[in-house]
Amino acid sequence: MKILGHELPALLCNLVKNGECNVPIKKLNCKRLKNSANVQVNFYNYDSMWGKTSRFLSEHDRAIIGHQDLDHAPGHLNPQQCVLIGNLNLNQDQPIALDYRMNEMKPSIVTLQWGENPVTDNRWLKISNSFDEFIITIGQ
Repeated sequence: MKILGHELPALLCNLVKNGECNVPIKKLNCKRLKNSANVQVNFYNYDSMWGKTSRFLSEHDRAIIGHQDLDHAPGHLNPQQCVLIGNLNLNQDQPIALDYRMNEMKPSIVTLQWGENPVTDNRWLKISNSFDEFIITIGQ
């Protein structure tokens, strides 16, 4: 399955196909995320992935795109090279995306970390090297 020209990982397609869109996280070993206890991943269905990613293509707000940050890589997200696949239901909506910039066949997983001042402090953080690794990391 492709969303806007990007091939989705097979494991993600299986989860969506089987209706497993709300996945409780047993463990999330990511020290970069604030408030990561009691997190659930909510994967979008294909229509929502396409719709949210399509709208994201025209996004210019730095609070949503983020800022390049070598200390908290990648910091920003290129709307042309990502697919929004769901969110982590922390204190506020926290989108997660496949980031295809480094590897079109094996995208990394990133999430938007909200900062104190969203306009200057929001960053996209890499939380896994691949979707399969992400599923293993969350204990599924």
